[in-house]
Amino acid sequence: EKELTRLNIELERLAKEDSLTGLANRRCFMEQFESEFRRAARYGSKLAMMILDLDHFKKINDTHGHQAGDRVLIGFAKEISGHIRSSDMAGRYGGEEFCVFLPEADISQAEGVAEKLRTAVAELRFDGENPFSITCSIGVTVMHPDDADIAAVIRRADEALYEAKNSGRNRVGFRS
Repeated sequence: EKELTRLNIELERLAKEDSLTGLANRRCFMEQFESEFRRAARYGSKLAMMILDLDHFKKINDTHGHQAGDRVLIGFAKEISGHIRSSDMAGRYGGEEFCVFLPEADISQAEGVAEKLRTAVAELRFDGENPFSITCSIGVTVMHPDDADIAAVIRRADEALYEAKNSGRNRVGFRS
């Protein structure tokens, strides 16, 4: 019975966690974001969101190999985790894109977190035959009282991300 309980716990973890980074997988992140969105809407609370994307990730894989790319994703995830509060949630959105929601955070608070994170990521160094560093672009937005669902928030964060990418990368873009 103990073994069955342990296996069920492990199955539940595997169903919610990205196996490479240890962050929430996309499905788990979206479920939790939806829940937090409904809570914020019900109580009129603040809620911020960030979408983070590694700049030129394909080039890292092509130049340094997929194992190096995995090391980058793991390091990036650790950096994200190290810069958010326990009440925030980070997840792997897909490939080299990650999302974070920040309950009770306004745009300036989210901007502060995003800027610190962007700077910390740019300071990461990856050793190997050809050492290298990475950068990321981040899109930041907040929930509006008239947002019908999380899709509206995600769309604005994505627009802010593309603004950061189109402005030269290694930047934080905003859509309030």
